[in-house]
Amino acid sequence: EFLKNHCFHEAGVDSAGTAPQIRIDFEAADRIHDPDVHASIFLDAATYRIARAELELSRIPNGYREIASVRVTTIFSEVVPSIVVMTEVHAETRMRQRAERTPLGPQVDSALEDQRIVRFVWLSRDPRKGP
Repeated sequence: EFLKNHCFHEAGVDSAGTAPQIRIDFEAADRIHDPDVHASIFLDAATYRIARAELELSRIPNGYREIASVRVTTIFSEVVPSIVVMTEVHAETRMRQRAERTPLGPQVDSALEDQRIVRFVWLSRDPRKGP
């Protein structure tokens, strides 16, 4: 169902970071009237492992008109060979509030959240130590 309801575009190779990444963009189809996501997914060009995902809420849910936009960037890292996990999540929610005038110009509120994985606890043997 996800593939049927989203438009995918290969955006090419992004070389702005330290290593080249393949960028794939997708957006929710206009016929989806519920909240969904538009996104860019970045794959390591050498291994095709996911490195980063940038998502934006396609529609704000009814009842939350004070929210202007929601964006989330997730960073993935390989903790052991072939095990890729989310290690950082950065979220920004922009609010529709009347801008206040300040000496620096109009200010608009945003809610920011950063999450980082600081430790992994293996429930069984540590796969980094071998069989």
